[in-house]
Amino acid sequence: MREKATRKVLVFFISCAVLIAVYSVPVSGAHSLLVLDEKDSYDFSANVRGVLSGGDLYYVVEGVGGFWANNLGQRGLQDVGDIGEVPLDEVAIPNENYIQFGVPAVLGHTYVSLAQEGEEGHVIVFRVAAINDNYSSVQILYLYKSAQPGQMQPTDQVQPTYQSSFPPEAIYLIALFLVIGVISTTARFIAYRRKGTTLPPPYEPTYNNQSIRSQAMSIFEKTNFIFKHEKKNDSITVLGGD
Repeated sequence: MREKATRKVLVFFISCAVLIAVYSVPVSGAHSLLVLDEKDSYDFSANVRGVLSGGDLYYVVEGVGGFWANNLGQRGLQDVGDIGEVPLDEVAIPNENYIQFGVPAVLGHTYVSLAQEGEEGHVIVFRVAAINDNYSSVQILYLYKSAQPGQMQPTDQVQPTYQSSFPPEAIYLIALFLVIGVISTTARFIAYRRKGTTLPPPYEPTYNNQSIRSQAMSIFEKTNFIFKHEKKNDSITVLGGD
């Protein structure tokens, strides 16, 4: 019984570890979908959302939706136009003309944004995939990668990004289950240590023990009876001889 329980715990831990490993490993060059609501900023290297400030750029509606990159640490972006379905990792990176104020969001257009200060040598290439009728939100397909301006096809390793098919919340949930399992196992271990043992006592069927005790007592009683009887006979023989 104890061995079966141990196997189940090990299978649970291994399954959680495998799921986390599979789905938390970033995929090199993966394109990710992102929805930006009004006043959302975004740090593409850390996958962190903010409000106006922080990150590489932000989205604001002033009549129409637009991308801005004028806050502290942000370095600008530009619209490279409607270039069709050219893969994002093959988009030419402009050398100049990056704008920090109000680049309009246009459905189907592709954009190049410089990564924020401290991440020089990296850019975000993104394409507007959808816009709400009132411009309250915009959906973009993006790729954060290593590239110097003017390089058509950068040879540096593409910055890994998470696949959008498996949300980070699922990874957090699996990690939570794993932590709960570890805490539960640790608590049981501490409880056993306080009792003076590191493992639960082995399982011993009661009926076997009773059977063994009964047989032992029966043998003992018979042996004791025979011993007393022989001793008594010896005593009689001795007395009779006198």
